Amino acid sequence: MRFIPAKTPNAGSQIGNSYLAKFARCPRDWFNTYYRPFQGGHGIQYRFTSEYLSAGRSFHEGIAELYRSGVRDGEDTGEWDIDRAIARMQLEHTTTTIEYESQEKAEETWQLIQSMLLNYHDEFCLTGNRPDFPTIRVLCDGEGSPLIEREFSIDLGFRDYVFTCRVDMIVSHHGYPKIMEHKTSAPGMWVGKRLASIHTDSQFTGECLVMASLFPEELISEVLCNVVIKRGKTEIARRESTRRDHHDFNSYRLAVLDILESIDHRVEGYTSDIDRELPELEAINRWFPDHGTRTGACEEYSGCQFKTLCLNKSRNDQFLQSFVPRSQQEVQEMIGNPK
Repeated sequence: MRFIPAKTPNAGSQIGNSYLAKFARCPRDWFNTYYRPFQGGHGIQYRFTSEYLSAGRSFHEGIAELYRSGVRDGEDTGEWDIDRAIARMQLEHTTTTIEYESQEKAEETWQLIQSMLLNYHDEFCLTGNRPDFPTIRVLCDGEGSPLIEREFSIDLGFRDYVFTCRVDMIVSHHGYPKIMEHKTSAPGMWVGKRLASIHTDSQFTGECLVMASLFPEELISEVLCNVVIKRGKTEIARRESTRRDHHDFNSYRLAVLDILESIDHRVEGYTSDIDRELPELEAINRWFPDHGTRTGACEEYSGCQFKTLCLNKSRNDQFLQSFVPRSQQEVQEMIGNPK
């Protein structure tokens, strides 16, 4: 059996690093997000999205549009249109307003991300203190479209397993092609901690693997991490590059296959137990343990959205009322696969 999550709006790359990392950190978190049977489908999410996730999503739309606005006739000019970028970010923010627990939070978030994008533009535009162009140039495809927010997929060379990624941008940095990824961070020590983590960040390894597999002649083996600082006063953003090589790619590919095989094994085992009418909680505990209590995933960022379910296992039916289906569409597909 093969489990494949459906593509859902704003859910990231279909079978990408976030999908795999969620399972590696906590199979229970993965089960709740992608597979838990609920209201005729599979997968659940909390009624209200974390304001941090919503803010990051909207800001990403804005900064992508900022760089996209500088491309003319298949060439990056560096001439950004900040009004266009703000309008795109506001549209995204408006569509996600219903995900906030309060309108006050939604307005606070808008003021924050708007100031972040305006400050970023003033710092790095052509007339800014540290202009990006021409040191950083957005690259375009053969049809002249900017390589911004593109999804790519590769065959992993085993069964029909694939790996996907969605890169923020592909740029020329000092004349060398690189992936450029935007991240946001609280000020102070958090910026340094985020940059220190990029050399082991599995997202960046996966992206470099995909680029090396699809475009071997281009030698895209580096990621330029662009950390934009929230409420930054003296520093708007900090950047650092990280490189990967074929040893990293081989190790990553095998790790991805290990996770994907484990997912299929656990889904098959859980399904078999439910078919045998084993109690649901027992099947969940057997096949999708709550390893977040060991890896620290329960408290990461603003805390796991499913923590109340894990803390109230005997009353899951009651607490499930705080959740909605992850997608109105069926989120899984089972494919017969020869052993």
